[in-house]
Amino acid sequence: MVNKIAGMTGIKLFAVCFLVLLLVFQGILLTKAENTITETLSMASQDKAQRINPILPSGKVLAAKFAVPKGTMTALTFPTLASWFGVDGSFDFRLYRWNASYGETLKTQPVYAVKVEGHVDGEDVVIRFDTALESDRYLWTITNSQAVDASGKKTYGISPWRSAPAEGAEVTCYEDGMKLDSYYIFTIDTEYKASDPVLPPEEDGQEEERYEVIKLYGGSFTAPIIPSNKELAQKFAVNKGSLLSLVFENLPTWNTKINSFQLDLYRWDGDYDSTVEAEPVYSNLFENREDSQSLTIDFDTPLPAGRYLWVITDSVSERPDGGMGYGVSPWTTTEQGPDGTVCFVDGMELDEGSYRVSVKISYRDSDPEIDPEVTEEPVVTPTPERPENTEPTNTPVNTATSAPAASDGKFPFVWIAVAVVVILAGAIAVSFIVKRKRSR
Repeated sequence: MVNKIAGMTGIKLFAVCFLVLLLVFQGILLTKAENTITETLSMASQDKAQRINPILPSGKVLAAKFAVPKGTMTALTFPTLASWFGVDGSFDFRLYRWNASYGETLKTQPVYAVKVEGHVDGEDVVIRFDTALESDRYLWTITNSQAVDASGKKTYGISPWRSAPAEGAEVTCYEDGMKLDSYYIFTIDTEYKASDPVLPPEEDGQEEERYEVIKLYGGSFTAPIIPSNKELAQKFAVNKGSLLSLVFENLPTWNTKINSFQLDLYRWDGDYDSTVEAEPVYSNLFENREDSQSLTIDFDTPLPAGRYLWVITDSVSERPDGGMGYGVSPWTTTEQGPDGTVCFVDGMELDEGSYRVSVKISYRDSDPEIDPEVTEEPVVTPTPERPENTEPTNTPVNTATSAPAASDGKFPFVWIAVAVVVILAGAIAVSFIVKRKRSR
């Protein structure tokens, strides 16, 4: 065999080496070539007979945890989103990578965020990701949902229809952090290869996260305090877990539609004056609220257990006849709220009664509990810094690092390089043999 190779001319030897290299390259391509499969997965039953009316979304956070079982996700679709005859609706959509629990997940940066606008009742909303998202568990949220009908009147907002779960789908749905027995109707578009690994099941034994709404008041309704030129405030305690939301129930504006007020939330710092001198952990100016509409404030980053003080200032309104109204003020009640709750007017404590306000919290049974009456603040885990820009954008933010896959192109080139080295080494060896034979 060596004699045959040694007898070849240089051109023939080159041709043989090239043919061997071509065969090696073709074999690698054949072993790596695999069809990409596209599939749309339903997260809830599409059977209209099982369809359930949408949740009225006004001021609520709608959310769903779901799994991308293999490959990547390229799009998420809400079929025939309801907006109650709305002709111009909008909502904020955020997608998070699941992180152990609902509350912990919302503390992370979304991997994708967008503001959907111009929605018409019954239209599909398709959210396409510029960068495909790899197989994992995710949580989407819909917030700030609003719409108007043809007459310009506000509707309930925008909300997905609900149904029974789709067979084989891994999905859990939420309303304001509370698990639902029903399932939002949505689908995901996936791409994968038959050899792609399947997402493993979640580990058992994780402690369940609980959610609770705590009323900061007791007793029955009484007339709201007229807020004009007054500073209204309420101190309250979150004894364990995290503070998710602050809810002002049926906030009255005294039949005015032109109104505004400033709301700030502070960490309690021993006394009223010291507290309001510090920087608030939340601050916002609210304008043109509908009369007796509840106001829900959902914090982008849940706040840790502790004592807090909300303060309403600069509350003004204008009556339909152009005169000055009373402003905006929460209802009051006849009895005080739970331990640690104190109400103020212009920095002075109220002797009785409370404001009709609630808080939504999340916690685990193992979370440490604080004493709501202790003045000195305990050491708690610092709140993660809120992102500088919390406005949704069309740019996906994928913070995860993908593990190298066989399809990343490295595998074929490594073996091609090996083949080239082997062929060159063989050619050099043959050339050496030829030279020795001729020299004899």
